[in-house]
Amino acid sequence: MTFTTQRAGRALAAAAAAAILAGPGVARADFLTFWAAGKTDWVGGSGDVFTTFDSSLGYGAALGIEVVGIDLWGEALAMGSDQALFTVNLGFDLSFGDDTRFTIGLFTGPMFFLFPEQPTQTLQFDADTRSALQAAGISAGDIDRIESKYNEVADEEEELSRLAAGWNLGRLQTTLEYKLAPVLYIGVEGMVGYHYILTGEEAAADAKSGVVDQVARDQGLDRDQAVAVKSAVGAEEVDAENLDGFNYQAGIFLRLEL
Repeated sequence: MTFTTQRAGRALAAAAAAAILAGPGVARADFLTFWAAGKTDWVGGSGDVFTTFDSSLGYGAALGIEVVGIDLWGEALAMGSDQALFTVNLGFDLSFGDDTRFTIGLFTGPMFFLFPEQPTQTLQFDADTRSALQAAGISAGDIDRIESKYNEVADEEEELSRLAAGWNLGRLQTTLEYKLAPVLYIGVEGMVGYHYILTGEEAAADAKSGVVDQVARDQGLDRDQAVAVKSAVGAEEVDAENLDGFNYQAGIFLRLEL
């Protein structure tokens, strides 16, 4: 049987749900709970977006609300200079214990990545690239028009390149906490999520592909000529099959619960 990340993701979600539903009914009985936490987490995952951070260690905060066992919470982690990770999580959890508390939860929700702004880079083909494009049958005038059309949207693509967004289809979280005071806990946590993420570079490459397709239609370029231009400018359509993977977090936190 072939192992795939899709099958692994479904198995993760199913196992977490089964564990929670099968567990004894010892969950908190509070109708409404607000909480806030300061946290330090190690962050990792599959895909280039996680290796772009200056550091794998993030510092930040989380804020949440629980209503009759349904949880909504978000977190923000600074991952370096002008770099950050944000997540929003909706799901449910069960807790066991009082002074020492173990909690397991299953969530879904979006995630966002922010990276430093990069200077706008305009397109200007070098002599070798121009020669290669002309050898593919593209006239010098069409090459000039391709440069001009691309540079019209260069600012938008540079803005895209500093962002990435995704969705955790399933995110399993476990925490172990110790009560320091009636409303104050210190604890450790671990999380694993199965996600789809679209990076800014992938979005920019897809946008370039759209620009080339438009120019190809306007200038009457054939398919081979359009492919040559896409190769020259780094344009590539997004392949949805390459967007999935796993992300991981582990860390410590100080939590205030009301």
